[in-house]
Amino acid sequence: MSEPFLVLSNIDAGYGKKQVLFDVSLAIDKGQIVSLIGHNGAGKTTLLRTIFGHIGPSRGRVSMGGANIDRWSMPERVQHHLTYIPQEQFVFRDLSVQENLALSGYVLRDRNDYEDRLAACFDFLPVLKERRNQRAGTLSGGQQRMLSLGMVMISRPKMLLLDEPSLGLAPSLVDQAMELLQDMAKKFGMTVLLVEQNVKKAFAVANHVYVLRAGRLIAERSGGELSSHDELWDLF
Repeated sequence: MSEPFLVLSNIDAGYGKKQVLFDVSLAIDKGQIVSLIGHNGAGKTTLLRTIFGHIGPSRGRVSMGGANIDRWSMPERVQHHLTYIPQEQFVFRDLSVQENLALSGYVLRDRNDYEDRLAACFDFLPVLKERRNQRAGTLSGGQQRMLSLGMVMISRPKMLLLDEPSLGLAPSLVDQAMELLQDMAKKFGMTVLLVEQNVKKAFAVANHVYVLRAGRLIAERSGGELSSHDELWDLF
């Protein structure tokens, strides 16, 4: 059995003297989608920021692909194919849609590879093709969120940290975003840690679910162990 791709061991973290996370440990296998759920203020975003290197843990270890990444800078984590999409819109507002997508493919050496990925992105997200010459900052919040996912389609990171992807999206686009995550995990072996307030959607898309309350993991379940939205919330 292979080792998990992302492992957090006994993480304490916070902001200055304010501790937010307490002894958090979790493991995610390669190609899995794992959902992290919890009420506002539970520490979900802090956990993503700790993994990405925005916040240094005061205790514990973060490893990815078998390497201890605690001392890596954020650029080093990006170079090793870790991507974080925060709740705030993760786009270059003064650039066009197509320029944003081109930047996400800058590491690709083969121009044909980029063109193939761009075509696939436009096929799955036609709104981006329709608005490819529009400045990203003039898109709606939901369209900017879809653009950030389109950028992921092109860059194809090994590990994606995604905070509230349904934020600002119409229900039909939420379904499309979740379908896209499942497709990328299946086709490219992308590993995803998803923070999502829409518990029903978070569970439907996930291979595994962790529940965070007041900075501590209080429960976890795999796919077949929970079947309803109500049962998930009963764990809080």
